[in-house]
Amino acid sequence: MINKRSMNYKVFSKNYENSLRKEYQGRNSEYSFGTRAIEGGPSHVAIICDGNRRWANENGVSVEEGHAVGAENVMRLVERAGELGIKTLTVWVMDTKNFKKRSKSEIRNLIKLFLFYAMRFKREYLSEDIRFRHLGARELLPKRLQKIIRELEQETAHKQQATLNVAFNYGGRDELVRMVKKIVEDGVDPVDIDVELLSNYLDTKGQTDPDMIIRTGKDQRLSGFMPWQSEPSELFFPNYYFPEFTPDRFEEVVKEFPSRNRRFGA
Repeated sequence: MINKRSMNYKVFSKNYENSLRKEYQGRNSEYSFGTRAIEGGPSHVAIICDGNRRWANENGVSVEEGHAVGAENVMRLVERAGELGIKTLTVWVMDTKNFKKRSKSEIRNLIKLFLFYAMRFKREYLSEDIRFRHLGARELLPKRLQKIIRELEQETAHKQQATLNVAFNYGGRDELVRMVKKIVEDGVDPVDIDVELLSNYLDTKGQTDPDMIIRTGKDQRLSGFMPWQSEPSELFFPNYYFPEFTPDRFEEVVKEFPSRNRRFGA
């Protein structure tokens, strides 16, 4: 059972954004990088944060509450990932397809959650050595959210110890389409196109590929997540919805990584 701390999720339907601000009690602990590092552990971990809606339905709460519990869980995983010495943590929290097909009210609440936690990241983690990156089709997001994302990326661009990638309105095929369009716009000579050049046109430019991809939600597929970057990734499918995927359960999965026999085609 997820620890809901002292948040009262029942009040969200009355005044969602104000309730988040009122009920949030602050960080559990100080961010400390590498204090629980795992020998042979992964450098880049990506999580497909799936199952918020189904968790909400099975627990008799609203979809908005399910997303709120999931968002709070992301922050807890950021801290645990740092303790485990993970250099890059990527969380996929909204697919481009869902951004188009979900109800307007659900999308509005998701945007409010992103705004709230982006501002919270800015308030609490700006002093830490963590770089923030957004992955996805940013131009389709509200101007206010675009502004906060841009500010966070600019203000943390010099950070080097760790990176948090938030994939919001991200889709793997959409990323590849945007990549091709930028290459065409830049007039790149086909002779110059190689793996390195293509990688530099992706949202993850300059980053290593994920060593492991974890998908919660009890489905065993990638659903188009990082089709280019996932080539060397080890895949893990823990049998939990994302709100149930606590830091301790996350650490248990990460500890499985060194036991994988990574042959890289050999």
